[in-house]
Amino acid sequence: MIENNLVWIPFILLSYFLLGFLLKFADASFDDKLFSKKKSFFIMLIVAVFSAILMYLSDETKIIFIAFIIGLVLAKKIDNYAFITAAFICFTIFFIVGGTIDIIYFNIEIFTILFVAILLEEKINYKKDKWFKTKKGKLFSFIFEYGVMVKLSGFVAFVILSYNPLYFFAIILFDLGYDLMILITHKKLGKKILWNS
Repeated sequence: MIENNLVWIPFILLSYFLLGFLLKFADASFDDKLFSKKKSFFIMLIVAVFSAILMYLSDETKIIFIAFIIGLVLAKKIDNYAFITAAFICFTIFFIVGGTIDIIYFNIEIFTILFVAILLEEKINYKKDKWFKTKKGKLFSFIFEYGVMVKLSGFVAFVILSYNPLYFFAIILFDLGYDLMILITHKKLGKKILWNS
């Protein structure tokens, strides 16, 4: 299908990187008040439309995004109007253009691995500052703040189980985009980066 096209590989990798970067940009606008909320809301609308298109084009992306969105909802991380609206628009467009969620072909095993990883990571990340106060605890703090669990889940899901490493690298690049914006927000806030603190 489309995934055999050589254009598809760089397209997916670049798309995931940009989505990670833009999602953290919007997050920083609402949580840290570093950027314009109006601009961030507009960016989230673009992210929603683009995410819906990727879900329609790729079954793997559909599983990844659904697992992440449900995990973030249960972790109470989708907690402002921009993210809620974007999630609603994403799924609305996905179904309008003819997207389906076929239980028969929906890989529950991969979905569960990704879902559990994002849910646990967000839950623990929320409380890591209380739990990991010692120097040894900084290692765990680093693991959960910089998405190591999600990266490992992507490796298990797409390299070991499904033999489709493209989406493992896509998840890596999504997190790299997200982490790049974390570094930018830390610099703006005058925070020390975890591995230097």
